[in-house]
Amino acid sequence: MPDIILHGTATLAHSISALLKRWPGPVRRVACRFAGMVFMPSTLFVHAAREGDAIEFETRNDPGETVISRGRLLLE
Repeated sequence: MPDIILHGTATLAHSISALLKRWPGPVRRVACRFAGMVFMPSTLFVHAAREGDAIEFETRNDPGETVISRGRLLLE
């Protein structure tokens, strides 16, 4: 590794926390594809759209590279 990275599950946890601030509720299921690395320090940007109980999302790092793709959060 060229530098310190944020673990994928920590990246996912930060993404889900951001989504739940906007759309609070109990989580039923989470799915995603880990697509890139997050070098520390970094700022994450979560792009999302909600339709019913499903939230589709993607997370990008500082340079705009996708680090989580095909994210899907199902609420109860």
